[in-house]
Amino acid sequence: MTIKNILYIILVIILVLFSCKKETVKNVVPEEILSDEELYKIEQEELENYLLNNDDLINLGIIFPHKFVEKYGEENILYYHYYREWDDEVVGINYKYSRKLLLVKKSENEYYVLLEQYLIPFAEVIVLHTIARIDNDIFVFKTQDGWDNVIVGEFYFYGNIVVLKTDCEKSFNFTGRNFAGRHYSGDIYIIERGVL
Repeated sequence: MTIKNILYIILVIILVLFSCKKETVKNVVPEEILSDEELYKIEQEELENYLLNNDDLINLGIIFPHKFVEKYGEENILYYHYYREWDDEVVGINYKYSRKLLLVKKSENEYYVLLEQYLIPFAEVIVLHTIARIDNDIFVFKTQDGWDNVIVGEFYFYGNIVVLKTDCEKSFNFTGRNFAGRHYSGDIYIIERGVL
Protein backbone atom coordinates (compact mmCIF):
# COMPACT_ATOMS: atom_id res chain seq x y z
CA MET A 1 0.00 0.00 0.00
CA THR A 2 1.41 3.32 -1.04
CA ILE A 3 1.51 6.52 1.00
CA LYS A 4 -1.02 8.03 -1.41
CA ASN A 5 -3.52 5.21 -0.66
CA ILE A 6 -2.96 5.52 3.10
CA LEU A 7 -3.56 9.30 2.97
CA TYR A 8 -6.70 8.71 0.92
CA ILE A 9 -8.07 6.20 3.47
CA ILE A 10 -7.32 8.59 6.36
CA LEU A 11 -9.06 11.42 4.50
CA VAL A 12 -12.14 9.24 3.89
CA ILE A 13 -12.28 8.24 7.57
CA ILE A 14 -12.02 11.88 8.66
CA LEU A 15 -14.80 12.90 6.25
CA VAL A 16 -17.06 10.07 7.44
CA LEU A 17 -16.49 10.95 11.11
CA PHE A 18 -17.03 14.66 10.44
CA SER A 19 -20.28 14.03 8.54
CA CYS A 20 -21.57 11.74 11.35
CA LYS A 21 -20.73 14.35 13.95
CA LYS A 22 -22.37 17.05 11.84
CA GLU A 23 -25.58 14.96 11.55
CA THR A 24 -25.64 14.38 15.32
CA VAL A 25 -25.17 18.06 16.10
CA LYS A 26 -27.82 19.02 13.54
CA ASN A 27 -30.46 16.87 15.31
CA VAL A 28 -29.82 18.24 18.81
CA VAL A 29 -32.14 21.05 19.94
CA PRO A 30 -30.65 22.97 22.85
CA GLU A 31 -33.14 23.63 25.67
CA GLU A 32 -32.36 27.33 25.77
CA ILE A 33 -33.79 27.76 22.27
CA LEU A 34 -37.22 26.66 23.51
CA SER A 35 -39.26 29.32 25.24
CA ASP A 36 -40.82 28.75 28.66
CA GLU A 37 -44.21 28.49 26.94
CA GLU A 38 -42.94 25.80 24.56
CA LEU A 39 -41.33 23.83 27.40
CA TYR A 40 -44.56 24.04 29.41
CA LYS A 41 -46.56 22.73 26.44
CA ILE A 42 -44.15 19.79 26.00
CA GLU A 43 -44.30 18.97 29.73
CA GLN A 44 -48.12 19.06 29.70
CA GLU A 45 -48.25 16.77 26.66
CA GLU A 46 -45.90 14.32 28.43
CA LEU A 47 -48.12 14.43 31.52
CA GLU A 48 -51.32 13.87 29.48
CA ASN A 49 -49.75 10.89 27.70
CA TYR A 50 -48.59 9.46 31.02
CA LEU A 51 -52.04 9.82 32.59
CA LEU A 52 -53.70 8.14 29.61
CA ASN A 53 -51.49 5.07 30.10
CA ASN A 54 -51.64 4.88 33.92
CA ASP A 55 -55.22 4.29 35.01
CA ASP A 56 -54.09 3.22 38.50
CA LEU A 57 -53.37 6.86 39.35
CA ILE A 58 -56.21 8.17 41.53
CA ASN A 59 -56.37 11.89 42.28
CA LEU A 60 -59.54 12.90 44.13
CA GLY A 61 -58.75 16.62 43.96
CA ILE A 62 -57.64 19.05 46.63
CA ILE A 63 -59.47 18.88 49.92
CA PHE A 64 -58.04 20.28 53.16
CA PRO A 65 -58.19 18.39 56.47
CA HIS A 66 -61.13 20.33 57.95
CA LYS A 67 -63.23 19.68 54.82
CA PHE A 68 -62.17 16.02 54.84
CA VAL A 69 -63.40 15.77 58.45
CA GLU A 70 -66.70 17.48 57.51
CA LYS A 71 -67.16 15.14 54.54
CA TYR A 72 -66.47 11.82 56.28
CA GLY A 73 -67.27 12.63 59.92
CA GLU A 74 -64.79 12.82 62.78
CA GLU A 75 -65.95 9.47 64.22
CA ASN A 76 -64.97 7.69 60.95
CA ILE A 77 -61.46 9.09 60.65
CA LEU A 78 -58.23 7.47 61.80
CA TYR A 79 -55.76 10.31 62.43
CA TYR A 80 -51.97 9.96 62.47
CA HIS A 81 -49.42 12.72 62.91
CA TYR A 82 -45.65 13.08 62.50
CA TYR A 83 -43.69 16.18 63.53
CA ARG A 84 -39.98 16.88 63.56
CA GLU A 85 -37.99 20.02 64.23
CA TRP A 86 -34.25 20.54 63.78
CA ASP A 87 -31.64 23.30 63.42
CA ASP A 88 -29.15 23.68 60.61
CA GLU A 89 -26.37 25.55 62.39
CA VAL A 90 -24.36 26.03 59.20
CA VAL A 91 -27.00 28.22 57.53
CA GLY A 92 -28.83 29.23 60.72
CA ILE A 93 -32.24 27.83 59.76
CA ASN A 94 -34.77 26.12 62.01
CA TYR A 95 -36.71 23.47 60.06
CA LYS A 96 -40.17 22.19 60.97
CA TYR A 97 -41.60 19.19 59.15
CA SER A 98 -45.12 17.89 59.58
CA ARG A 99 -47.14 15.06 58.06
CA LYS A 100 -50.79 14.43 58.82
CA LEU A 101 -52.39 11.24 57.62
CA LEU A 102 -56.18 10.94 57.75
CA LEU A 103 -57.75 7.62 56.79
CA VAL A 104 -61.34 6.55 56.29
CA LYS A 105 -62.05 2.86 55.87
CA LYS A 106 -63.98 2.31 52.64
CA SER A 107 -63.80 -1.49 52.87
CA GLU A 108 -61.44 -4.15 54.21
CA ASN A 109 -59.29 -3.58 51.15
CA GLU A 110 -59.55 0.19 50.61
CA TYR A 111 -59.08 3.47 52.46
CA TYR A 112 -59.73 7.07 51.54
CA VAL A 113 -56.43 8.82 52.20
CA LEU A 114 -55.62 12.44 52.93
CA LEU A 115 -51.95 13.21 53.38
CA GLU A 116 -51.00 16.79 54.27
CA GLN A 117 -47.38 17.78 54.70
CA TYR A 118 -45.32 20.92 54.98
CA LEU A 119 -41.72 21.94 55.49
CA ILE A 120 -40.95 25.31 57.08
CA PRO A 121 -39.21 27.64 56.10
CA PHE A 122 -40.34 26.53 52.64
CA ALA A 123 -43.91 27.69 52.21
CA GLU A 124 -45.49 24.89 50.20
CA VAL A 125 -48.22 22.78 51.78
CA ILE A 126 -48.83 19.55 49.92
CA VAL A 127 -52.17 17.80 50.13
CA LEU A 128 -52.71 14.41 48.50
CA HIS A 129 -56.25 13.01 48.41
CA THR A 130 -56.56 9.53 46.98
CA ILE A 131 -57.60 5.90 47.54
CA ALA A 132 -55.22 3.24 48.86
CA ARG A 133 -55.83 -0.40 48.01
CA ILE A 134 -54.41 -3.46 49.71
CA ASP A 135 -51.64 -5.39 48.00
CA ASN A 136 -49.91 -8.19 49.98
CA ASP A 137 -50.96 -6.79 53.39
CA ILE A 138 -49.72 -3.28 52.48
CA PHE A 139 -51.97 -0.46 51.32
CA VAL A 140 -50.61 1.18 48.17
CA PHE A 141 -51.59 4.30 46.25
CA LYS A 142 -50.54 6.34 43.24
CA THR A 143 -51.63 9.95 42.92
CA GLN A 144 -50.59 13.37 41.66
CA ASP A 145 -49.66 16.53 43.54
CA GLY A 146 -50.21 20.13 42.48
CA TRP A 147 -46.78 20.39 40.83
CA ASP A 148 -47.17 17.59 38.28
CA ASN A 149 -45.36 14.97 40.33
CA VAL A 150 -46.68 11.42 40.25
CA ILE A 151 -46.45 10.12 43.80
CA VAL A 152 -46.46 6.48 44.85
CA GLY A 153 -46.98 5.54 48.45
CA GLU A 154 -47.54 2.62 50.74
CA PHE A 155 -48.44 2.15 54.37
CA TYR A 156 -49.32 -0.53 56.86
CA PHE A 157 -50.66 -0.58 60.39
CA TYR A 158 -48.56 -1.71 63.32
CA GLY A 159 -50.46 -1.32 66.59
CA ASN A 160 -51.10 2.40 67.15
CA ILE A 161 -48.72 3.52 64.44
CA VAL A 162 -48.66 3.61 60.66
CA VAL A 163 -45.47 2.96 58.73
CA LEU A 164 -45.63 5.24 55.69
CA LYS A 165 -43.39 5.62 52.66
CA THR A 166 -43.85 8.03 49.75
CA ASP A 167 -41.71 8.45 46.67
CA CYS A 168 -41.84 10.39 43.41
CA GLU A 169 -42.37 8.03 40.49
CA LYS A 170 -42.16 10.72 37.82
CA SER A 171 -41.92 14.49 37.66
CA PHE A 172 -43.05 16.60 34.73
CA ASN A 173 -41.55 20.04 35.33
CA PHE A 174 -38.69 21.85 37.06
CA THR A 175 -40.78 23.15 39.96
CA GLY A 176 -42.19 19.68 40.53
CA ARG A 177 -38.72 18.12 40.61
CA ASN A 178 -37.62 20.75 43.13
CA PHE A 179 -40.54 19.97 45.48
CA ALA A 180 -40.19 16.24 44.90
CA GLY A 181 -36.65 16.37 46.23
CA ARG A 182 -37.86 17.98 49.45
CA HIS A 183 -40.99 15.93 50.07
CA TYR A 184 -40.84 12.52 48.39
CA SER A 185 -37.49 10.98 49.04
CA GLY A 186 -38.55 7.40 49.61
CA ASP A 187 -37.97 7.76 53.36
CA ILE A 188 -40.00 5.70 55.81
CA TYR A 189 -42.00 7.54 58.48
CA ILE A 190 -43.31 6.07 61.70
CA ILE A 191 -46.51 8.05 62.28
CA GLU A 192 -48.28 7.91 65.62
CA ARG A 193 -52.02 7.74 66.18
CA GLY A 194 -53.44 11.01 67.45
CA VAL A 195 -56.69 12.80 68.20
CA LEU A 196 -58.26 15.25 65.76
